[in-house]
Amino acid sequence: MTNKSKNRRSIARVATVCALLLLLGSPWGAIARAETPELPEAVARAVLADLSRETEIPENALTIVAAERETWPDGCLGLAEPDRFCTQALVSGWEVSIRSARREWTYRTDDTGAAVKLDRGHQLKSRSRQAT
Repeated sequence: MTNKSKNRRSIARVATVCALLLLLGSPWGAIARAETPELPEAVARAVLADLSRETEIPENALTIVAAERETWPDGCLGLAEPDRFCTQALVSGWEVSIRSARREWTYRTDDTGAAVKLDRGHQLKSRSRQAT
C-alpha cells in the first residue's frame, strides 16, 4: 500500500468519525449540557417581555445570550430598593443576560419567571468597564 492511499484512508476515517460526532453529538457536549440546566421557556418569555416594555425594543430584536442558575438572598432577588419589603428567605432562580444590536442587560428572576428584575447595578458596572 502506498503512502498516498494510506493518507487517503486516514483522512476518510477522520471524516467518518467527525460526521458521526456531528450526527450523534459529542459525548463531551452531552456532559456539558447535563451540567447546565436549560432556561425555562416561561422565564425566557418573562425577561424578554419586560425588557421590551422597558426599552421599547421589539422582543424579536433581543437575544438571550446566557443564563445561569442562582440562589438569591431574599425575595427582592438581592436587588432591594428603599422603602420596599423583601421576604427574608433564599429564592432559587436565574441570572439572564440579554443582548440587542447595541447593548446588553442582566436580569434576575425566580424559578418560574413570576419575579423578574432588571439588574441596573450590573449595567453600571458593564458601562464603566467599557469606558476604561
